[in-house]
Amino acid sequence: MECVSTTSYSLSINGSTYGLFKGQRGLRQGDPLCPYLFVICLEYLSRLINKKTTNTHFNYHPTCGPLNITHLAFADDLMLLSRGDNISIQILIDCLKDFGLKSGLQMNVLKSNIYMAGIGERETEEIFEFSQLVRGTMPFRYLGVPLAAESFPLPDQVRKNVIKLCRNFLWGSKKACVAWKTCCLPKHEGGLGLRDIKSWNHALLAKILRNIHANKQTLWYCWIHHYYLRNRSIWDWNVHTSDSPLIKNILRIRDRLIDTCGSQQSTEQKIEYWST
Repeated sequence: MECVSTTSYSLSINGSTYGLFKGQRGLRQGDPLCPYLFVICLEYLSRLINKKTTNTHFNYHPTCGPLNITHLAFADDLMLLSRGDNISIQILIDCLKDFGLKSGLQMNVLKSNIYMAGIGERETEEIFEFSQLVRGTMPFRYLGVPLAAESFPLPDQVRKNVIKLCRNFLWGSKKACVAWKTCCLPKHEGGLGLRDIKSWNHALLAKILRNIHANKQTLWYCWIHHYYLRNRSIWDWNVHTSDSPLIKNILRIRDRLIDTCGSQQSTEQKIEYWST
């Protein structure tokens, strides 16, 4: 609290600082200390949710139970996950209210939504009544990206539009002096060393495949192993109609790598040496 309550400021004019005056409203936006304080606040909220959801009346979301996932946070965006019953949702709402009373950080109801599926009409009305939240529709955007595809192969038209913008910027006009394919060659081959967007996009998807293969211990990869693979290898997984678009595209990359390397064993050996 000393860091927050004893702030002082100077003015920078033409490279020199002048004056010294105390801050009257705590930290200002952009203060280097703000991110650290925010992390401390979110850590408190995270521990509060973990403590409250150990209540025997709380039920996890069906696909989040094995890993005990109740919330995901990034910066000031927060996602709460539970089964769609009144008691479980009420426990999460109470956590937010408790957090608001202790920290002064209140949930903005106008910017918050609740997403439900497979819940009866009566239960839905009751949830809306006590939560005071507006019903959202899927898919929604998280961090500016559609939630259904945070990592995806770029559509051909999007790729062409990006290349067009880059080419026009490089040559200063719509008339290119050298083919873009040549510009993407390494410098020792006569190119400019620019990245080929399609190849780079495939490389990033292949990196996800590599991390799944290596069973990388992060939340998303652990969830993939629990929810999708269930103690099976990514190399033995066959495409199902219920698989997400991301999983289907990763499997296409897998099959392409196997064709290029000649066999599954050769592919596994090669990706073992990839950088993490």
